[in-house]
Amino acid sequence: MVVLLQKNKDEKMKRKKEKQSKGWLTLTILVGIMMIIPQFIWCIDISDGYVYSTNSSGHNPQVITGFNFDPQIYYYSGAHNRTYFLWMQKGGWGYSHENMIFYYDHDTEELSSSFGVGVGTLGATDVHGHGAMIVADDGHIIVVHEQLRNTSSSAHNGPYQMKRSNEPEDPSSGFTLVHTTGSGNCYPKLWKTANGDLFVSSRYGSDAWNNHYRIKFFKSTDNGQTWDGGTVVINFGTSANYWAYHLRIHQSDSDGINIVVDRVDRDPYYEYPDCYYVRSDDGVIWRNIDNSFSKNVDTQGAINCTEMDTYCLIEHSDDDGGCVPITTGCFSPGGNLYLIEFDSNRLSSTNPAYWYFRYWENDEWQKVDISEIIPDDFFASGNKMEAIYSYSDTKFDLYVVCDRTGSGIHEIERWQTLDKGLTWNLVEDITSNSDYDHVYTAFTENISDSPYLALSNSYLNNSNCADVFILARGNPIVAVDEQILPSKTNVILHQNNPNPFSDKGETTISYTLPKSSNVYLSIYNLKGQLLETLVNGIQQAGNHSIVWTPKGDIGSGLYFYRITAGHCSATKKCVILK
Repeated sequence: MVVLLQKNKDEKMKRKKEKQSKGWLTLTILVGIMMIIPQFIWCIDISDGYVYSTNSSGHNPQVITGFNFDPQIYYYSGAHNRTYFLWMQKGGWGYSHENMIFYYDHDTEELSSSFGVGVGTLGATDVHGHGAMIVADDGHIIVVHEQLRNTSSSAHNGPYQMKRSNEPEDPSSGFTLVHTTGSGNCYPKLWKTANGDLFVSSRYGSDAWNNHYRIKFFKSTDNGQTWDGGTVVINFGTSANYWAYHLRIHQSDSDGINIVVDRVDRDPYYEYPDCYYVRSDDGVIWRNIDNSFSKNVDTQGAINCTEMDTYCLIEHSDDDGGCVPITTGCFSPGGNLYLIEFDSNRLSSTNPAYWYFRYWENDEWQKVDISEIIPDDFFASGNKMEAIYSYSDTKFDLYVVCDRTGSGIHEIERWQTLDKGLTWNLVEDITSNSDYDHVYTAFTENISDSPYLALSNSYLNNSNCADVFILARGNPIVAVDEQILPSKTNVILHQNNPNPFSDKGETTISYTLPKSSNVYLSIYNLKGQLLETLVNGIQQAGNHSIVWTPKGDIGSGLYFYRITAGHCSATKKCVILK
């Protein structure tokens, strides 16, 4: 359990009082506006500050030799309202190589201890036990990770293990092994589609080292309890010199499966000369960015090398030893894809890395040079652009890890563009434990489904530390950015009926969905605190309604009810009378 410093507690209490003081003024203005304008869409804005931060105390549940690697974050609202964090405890003498989970509870404002997913490889020294995490629609936490083959420093590319929490939303209940494969399935990613089906993807080879030129998917239709035999989706051919890597895009669960694939030429330069994009709504029919290509992998076989080159290519490098991998990506609220690309062009002490902002427009991939953010050599200093977040199709935040002085001390920075990547400004220096020599930064995988933005910074040195930052999103009393009238593309939230109503009675909340979506309908008080979640799940397009009967002694006054469906949100007020 993280023990916060008293100073942080005092500062948090001070900020809370200041927010409450400002909140009443904001609320007064807001209520007046809402009396006039019938329908609002609350736009995402994280510029109002952190609602929680471990600052420099970090999350360090136990003293071990090793480090956090590839942290992952996933939000789920069910019986609890939590953001889960997955990190890897590297082994060492006397330690188990194991994936660990802790969570931040948004209702209680508490950060939990870390809970082990299950003993990995005792005494392992390899760092390859990459894990991935998701929460099934029934609340059970699903974790997949590589099981190292032995304790050597090159024990990776072993079989992966799929584990499921014994109780919903509770990593402390332990995990049960539900699926495993042989050696050769590595770098796993987890996905959930709009109907709740789960998928795990991995680079696939016939054994630990050979034929790793394929991407394979396994599927579960029962919340991760059982899995099918798997389907090869991408096959670059029979050349032993190819490897295939893939990246998960930050997205809503209802966005389907969106992956960027890097084809690696192992010999002679171990280069990454090609990157591609493919997507699917169901794991069966796969398409490219403009739908000019589609293939049923169940009946027509995997997408082959020629098809990937012809229809799915984002970038190709002709330079010997050149690298053009995509490092991160996200979707905008409008459903458009944006990517960050790294182009090495055979790095040297005098040849810097180049970074590009990529997106599809006018029937081609656009490429905007953003190297000015990190002007120096990528590999020499360990600089990297870790995560990108979209407010709209022009406004983005980019989280950067950067060594500005060349001293090996890394800063964490937030850069912002308001013109689709043409110009960038440094808007925040998120630096806490800046004396660490390597930093891994991640934020919420299913960011579009979360009313919060969670950022984790994991540090590599002689001990473990993962700072946690929670930012509020969609708080009904924070701000109104713009008015969007109901349309065919927006969720329509109707006024509850009756309104006002008695605290001992009930009221009906109705809404209209433009398409099938993950729907969250929740009740908030004047402070923006969540009181109840009335709907949490996938619903079809059309008209819906639900009856709300307030629980307990809720009291008279003004309340808000908020719906989020896919990328769209709407909020209305209601009044309860004694």
